[in-house]
Amino acid sequence: MIRPPRLIVPPTAEPIHLDAAKLHLRVDHSTEDALIRNWIRSAMHHAELVTRRVLVASTWELTLDRWPDDDRIDPPGRIDLGAPLRGITSITYTDTDGVDQVLSSSDYQVDTVAEPGCVWPAYGDTWPDLRSDRATVTIQYTAGHLVPFTADDTGDTITTSGHSFSDGDRLRLSNSGGADGALPDPLAELTDYYVVSASGSTCQLALTAGGAAIDLTDTGTGSHFATEASIMLPPDILPAMLLLIGSAYEHREGEPSKAADIANNLLAGAAVGIGAP
Repeated sequence: MIRPPRLIVPPTAEPIHLDAAKLHLRVDHSTEDALIRNWIRSAMHHAELVTRRVLVASTWELTLDRWPDDDRIDPPGRIDLGAPLRGITSITYTDTDGVDQVLSSSDYQVDTVAEPGCVWPAYGDTWPDLRSDRATVTIQYTAGHLVPFTADDTGDTITTSGHSFSDGDRLRLSNSGGADGALPDPLAELTDYYVVSASGSTCQLALTAGGAAIDLTDTGTGSHFATEASIMLPPDILPAMLLLIGSAYEHREGEPSKAADIANNLLAGAAVGIGAP
């Protein structure tokens, strides 16, 4: 039985803020905010299905009845997960005695660079024997391009949601807040920042690796996101989402089918070849 991955811990923000969507729709009232939020979520879901990408950092769970046993898989036993894969939280399985076991991280290898990311047995090993039953393997993992964060200008720190960064990570920042959205001052888009003083989900940012932390003078407005420079969100995805939102909201993009076709063409260009969110 093939089961799609299940969303376990959803993202704390959508990649398009309500204010940004309303600016695109030229809506200056709040009476339809709930409706527009629903269309934002719908456009995000559609974009993830078409591109086979996870847009915002979140936790997923894949359940299998058995380990892969196709000899043509390279490396042997490979299991494809999300794109971009950020890490494995846990792998549990039911052994031949019917006892649930947690697989040690030393027993498998993870590739977070491939699209989709994947996991396979450690060198020279194979997956452990399973009980002959349904849902005997559960893999929980995190995936997503954008990592939401909030800022604290009193401590010059940022706190991320869905993924924690490490010292030395090189990040790019973005903001989704419409015309009034702004990153915490003096942070800017299209600029490389380096993580320093990382502790759990909290860290500071510097202009050079191991450099002095940047002095934040405010907390910004709108939704803030960070991502490693190597896995930035493909640029066509957000414009395609706006087209879909506009098409759904009173056909503001003109002929609905034409707008949807344009959006889907943009999304297809950003699609991962195989795998699923």
